[in-house]
Amino acid sequence: MKHVSFIVLLIGVLGYLGYEVYYHQYNLEESINNEIKVLLIYNRDKNSDILKAYESVLEEEGVPFEIMSNSTLIKIPPDTISMNIPAIIFPDSVNQYIKNSTDYWIEKYVKSGGKVALIYDVDTRGKDGKYKLSPTYLDRVLGLNFSVYQEERDQSYQYGNIYFKDQEAVNYFEMPTGKIDENFAIVGYQYGKLLYPLASVRVINDEGQKVYATDEKKRSVIVQKDIEKGSLLYVNTPLGALKGKSDDLLLRSILKTFLFKIAHVPHLISSPNAKGTLVINWHIDSSIEHASIKWNIENNYFRKDINQTFHITSGPDVYIPQDGLGFDVLGEGRGLVEQLMEYGSIGSHGGWIHNWFAKNIKEKNLTTEEIKSYIQNNNEALEAVTGYKPIEYSAPVGVFPPLSSIKIMKELGFKSYYYVGDSGSAPNRTFYNGKMLSDTIIAFPVMTFGINASLKEAHDSHLSEEKMKKYYREFADYLVANRSVRLFYSHPHDIRDYQYQDAVKDFLDYISTLVEEGKLQTRTMTNISHFIVRLANTKKRFTVDAEGIYAEVTNDISLDEIVLAIPKNVGQEKIKKDDYLEDENYYYIPLNGNDNRALINFPVESLLKNRKQDIRKG
Repeated sequence: MKHVSFIVLLIGVLGYLGYEVYYHQYNLEESINNEIKVLLIYNRDKNSDILKAYESVLEEEGVPFEIMSNSTLIKIPPDTISMNIPAIIFPDSVNQYIKNSTDYWIEKYVKSGGKVALIYDVDTRGKDGKYKLSPTYLDRVLGLNFSVYQEERDQSYQYGNIYFKDQEAVNYFEMPTGKIDENFAIVGYQYGKLLYPLASVRVINDEGQKVYATDEKKRSVIVQKDIEKGSLLYVNTPLGALKGKSDDLLLRSILKTFLFKIAHVPHLISSPNAKGTLVINWHIDSSIEHASIKWNIENNYFRKDINQTFHITSGPDVYIPQDGLGFDVLGEGRGLVEQLMEYGSIGSHGGWIHNWFAKNIKEKNLTTEEIKSYIQNNNEALEAVTGYKPIEYSAPVGVFPPLSSIKIMKELGFKSYYYVGDSGSAPNRTFYNGKMLSDTIIAFPVMTFGINASLKEAHDSHLSEEKMKKYYREFADYLVANRSVRLFYSHPHDIRDYQYQDAVKDFLDYISTLVEEGKLQTRTMTNISHFIVRLANTKKRFTVDAEGIYAEVTNDISLDEIVLAIPKNVGQEKIKKDDYLEDENYYYIPLNGNDNRALINFPVESLLKNRKQDIRKG
């Protein structure tokens, strides 16, 4: 009798477990089959800093996504989900080992129409953590051999420069002109050509490959390969690790291209009203600006149709206490600050004595509390004139020890800051040593033009006025074409004192024209920082079926200036065109700023045609 009872119990347990597995699998497939999202895959560490770097960019770019384990992914039928899961990303570091059969799963998914991005070191190690010694199945599908350790050993991973194939490739991956030299190599602020970690990959079979970038030895860096209905993108540098070290640009640019131009993922646009946005940031360090501010106003370099931000060091000194060379906000500079308020917002440029403050931070002569007190003195002087607390910050001479500085920013209520890290990229919640510094205080990376940012630096590099005029025009066009946000920085006296007056005048005239035409907008750091935080915290859900796409967007504060981007096609079906702005791949739908929630249906054209036919028949 006991034996029979045990068998009955065992059957019951097995039945329950079978039901649980079925129920879990059913729910998983139901979720996947209804909701449009990007999958971010990891194998071992869901809490990896690398994943958080990807998450942050996807949130800031308004992308619906889900983090999923490798083992969960391969339980989903790969050939039925490409309409709902248009893109899958395998980030660097967290997928060095992938589960058995994942490579076959990827191939089936891609052949059915899916898009997959493989970043840097995917599938390069076995389960034991050791490097693979021969090409994998995935290597052969892509036509590149990542597994060169047996031949290369300590040369398997090196550093090299990244060269885009041509200007078309530069534009495709939304790289600002100022970040690319005449040979299409990526350059950095004050560094020249940047060195990136690169794997020593070898070409097995280049048939069908589109090579967008290589290193100086012509090794592949960015490669796309279309396979039947879908596509594989391989990137041979650790994008997540770079983001974690304050180099945001490549991760953001490549993800945007992959998700929006290759995979056509529905999303929210990362600029207000889906317009290119320029933030102009003038740094006022010393008494040299007393005359230059008047000169800039008289010569129409400061204009009321162009929003600007003016960051001021308030004290009466610059190099040493009591040298009397400072801007002196509470003295001779007061009237000038009052004039500048007509042209934009006033922010804090650090700690009271511009050069002395930067020098003593750099030499570690000041404690965190002392640094804070100098910034606080600076702020109080500005507030005494403007009537409001400054919430924008720029560090004198760019000296910004990240951890202690962010602590001070939080305590003093700052919401944004000028930043020399992430140069050339969009404002973002930057990372340092693998960690996000703040989820509410936004870094505004400086836009660079070659190795320079300010006009003085361009002068010191002997750049011609024609070269700067070209840079500035292309910069404005870049903002418009990519609906991007960037920060331009210099000093007011730079315009007066160096050879670029015509170039700056042409730039400002062009900006004014683009603003008047509705193609571009100028905003303050404060305005953009509020928008970025709000967008990153906006919930979005896209679902799809045979009738079309359904979008649900919610934000507890407001949907003001948020714009939906809906792909023009769902599989082989076209989304019905309405009175929307559009480009080659998307319709753009502004949301109602008075609402906290939007529910919108985007039907396919064939459904509407069928309904009209049914009405006629009736």
